[in-house]
Amino acid sequence: RHEHDEKYGHVISEESMMKDLQLLKECNINAVRTCHYPNDELWYELCDKYGIYLVDEANIESHGMGYDLDKTLGNKPQWLAAHLDRTVRMTERDKNHPSIIIWSLGNEAGNGSNFYATYDWIKKRDASRPVQYERAELDRNTDIFCPMYARAWQMEEYARNHKDRPLIQCEYAHAMGNSVGDFQDYWDVIERYPVLQGGFIWDWVDQGIAQYTKDGKKYWAYGGDFGPANVKSDNNFCANGIISPDRRPHPAYYEVRKVYQNIKFKAADLNRGLIEIKNDFVFTSLDKFNFSFVIEENGKEIKSQSVEKVNAAPQQTQVISISYADIKPKPNAEYFILIKAATKENSEALKAGSQIAYEQFKLPIEWKQPTAAAALGELNLSAAGNQISVQGKDFSIAFNDKGWLSSYQLSGKEILKSPLMPNFWRAPIDNDYGNNMPQRCAVWKHATDSSRVLSKSSRKVGAMAEIKILHAFLSVSGTWEATYLIEPDGKINVTHHFYTGHKQLPELPRIGMSAKLHAEFNHIQYFGRGPWENMSDRNTAALISRYSLKATDQYCLYVRPQENNYHTDLRRFALTNEAGLGLMAVGSPTFSGSALPWATEDLDDGEKKDQRHITDVSPRDFVEWMIDYKQMGIGGDDSWGAHPLNKYRLFPGEYKYQFSLFPMRGKGDFEQ
Repeated sequence: RHEHDEKYGHVISEESMMKDLQLLKECNINAVRTCHYPNDELWYELCDKYGIYLVDEANIESHGMGYDLDKTLGNKPQWLAAHLDRTVRMTERDKNHPSIIIWSLGNEAGNGSNFYATYDWIKKRDASRPVQYERAELDRNTDIFCPMYARAWQMEEYARNHKDRPLIQCEYAHAMGNSVGDFQDYWDVIERYPVLQGGFIWDWVDQGIAQYTKDGKKYWAYGGDFGPANVKSDNNFCANGIISPDRRPHPAYYEVRKVYQNIKFKAADLNRGLIEIKNDFVFTSLDKFNFSFVIEENGKEIKSQSVEKVNAAPQQTQVISISYADIKPKPNAEYFILIKAATKENSEALKAGSQIAYEQFKLPIEWKQPTAAAALGELNLSAAGNQISVQGKDFSIAFNDKGWLSSYQLSGKEILKSPLMPNFWRAPIDNDYGNNMPQRCAVWKHATDSSRVLSKSSRKVGAMAEIKILHAFLSVSGTWEATYLIEPDGKINVTHHFYTGHKQLPELPRIGMSAKLHAEFNHIQYFGRGPWENMSDRNTAALISRYSLKATDQYCLYVRPQENNYHTDLRRFALTNEAGLGLMAVGSPTFSGSALPWATEDLDDGEKKDQRHITDVSPRDFVEWMIDYKQMGIGGDDSWGAHPLNKYRLFPGEYKYQFSLFPMRGKGDFEQ
């Protein structure tokens, strides 16, 4: 945690410290590293009082000198006094704070004789606490192996071969912009091995300074916004927290809170209503918390109840039984149970009723019913020149000369502002720039522009109209086959089949469809993961439920504009106007997507980062709708080269996905 305030820089008020403590407690974070210097003395007093473990770090960093023994200041005798001075002053000032459980010799300053001396001095002065130093690696002058940005597989490799020193990463999960992907994957490994004992996320708060445009709109300035234009900077590299400069949680904050929770729930036997609860607390019994559950049917609550007599001791498990036999399933409905734990009483940092743990399970309740036959009615199918149109009672659908769905008129209103077309691109996130994605994957950015129609057909199939179009995507040696089966009520069943055998191509940032809708269709209802943004490798915390909002209520989530406000595991996603008129996408079975009041290109800096801020993105006269098979993960193992894990990437090959577009004729149609 860097000491940072959006108004006063590194001058921190008690109010700001208390806000941090509250957010840390609510996030299930139990320890803070005072990087890269001893903090304000008040911070230690507050951590003593409210119960936060601290790694107290000496104000020693000489990163720029390099780590080689003949270069680092850590191995030059003339710098011994300076190293000892800062180490001694920190230890003597802070030694009586019980919140400090580990001393740190410094940050990224090489290793050598000076650090052997500072380690030896602390161990002689205070034998009660371990000492850590990242650059010592496995040398004698660290009691903890504390690497930076080790991958999960590297942590597991260490655990299999070492038992003498615990591994606690001094920095991991680089939280720059839209990041902290595969965090659950990290902890699946960490929790398997006792020698793996966690890590310190880099970083706590975005280090941005509040500034205002001439018309009073707030944004956060960062590196490059200060001083002459020719002064080098790291751009927004210090905007790498899980909360914004004004202490507003980012979506990653909620993922961390979920993964870090000390009460774990496991489906023991859901057919019998059995759920195992594990108490990962070291000192606290579960009788300090209230437990309850909620059952939802297609995202709407149908039952809630408290759970009594949960009292597992620390490090113990308990199995509870939940009855749901009274639920009468509806055809093709999904049922999810959410079990949660909340504090019983007020504490110094948390109010009574604060939720500290939860888990969601899909219940084994099913009543499968065949899809209803196509609605009765007449369709008029016509093909004139290169255009294809289908007309029904109160709607008309058109495909343009390039074969894309270009018009959907419902009750006399045109919904589409631009065609529904394949899309393989996302606005680069900070981690993308770090691994050179904007240049490496550039072939996918405008791949649709190279499309050519190879074949096109239209015919009546009973009461329905079938449109089949085969496209060649020349720039990526691929084909895209689209089949649209249009029913008399205006429903379109869509099947997409994409293939490229060009295995030398880079991964795809996204596979999906996008269209722009007229601005009035900005009312969103969806049944999927939410309410906050979630990505394929960061959705453990997001609950499958029903949510509603306006596209224009969304805002850029990060200090520098980039991909944002995305959702995964969508069952339904509707965009309507005030009267409830619009379109709804329904997955077969699920899809991912978003609906934003600006375009992808508004968030895209190009091949290299530009000096941009949240005030540079304004709502447009449309809503951009993404209906995706998937978007690749965001990663976050680091932000200067690491890729998302392979299981969250989209490599060239064959992909097929289906969804249906339903006309929404009124506000109640989402229920249908």
